[in-house]
Amino acid sequence: MVGTAAPQAVVSPFESPEALTPRSKIDELVFARLKQLGIQPANLCSDAVFVRRAYLDVIGTLPTAQEARTFLMDQDPNKRSTLIDRLLDRGEFADYWAMKWSELPHPGCTAGKDVSHAKSACAQNSSSSTDSDV
Repeated sequence: MVGTAAPQAVVSPFESPEALTPRSKIDELVFARLKQLGIQPANLCSDAVFVRRAYLDVIGTLPTAQEARTFLMDQDPNKRSTLIDRLLDRGEFADYWAMKWSELPHPGCTAGKDVSHAKSACAQNSSSSTDSDV
């Protein structure tokens, strides 16, 4: 047919067109195990998806518009590693993960495995102790 273009591969806006290659020894081990199990690794996500996920996973908040724009405009091939390092250096990292870990039951608490019930049961146990219990 005249004027008909050949079909092109559709790339999801959530995935990067970059080829998936191991970047470290850990990647090599993971890829080898996935291959052994017959599991095809997922494609890399796009930079727009990565910046959102990185901020949420590392410090628990979304990036500001300026932070996202700066990351997306950065041409450095190592910008993802650099972003993770910068996020790990921020004070929010310690605050966010301290909060997450504090939500887990304490080792001496026998309230059970359900965290929501364990927190309240452990709090009740500690508030009901008296000076004579010490």
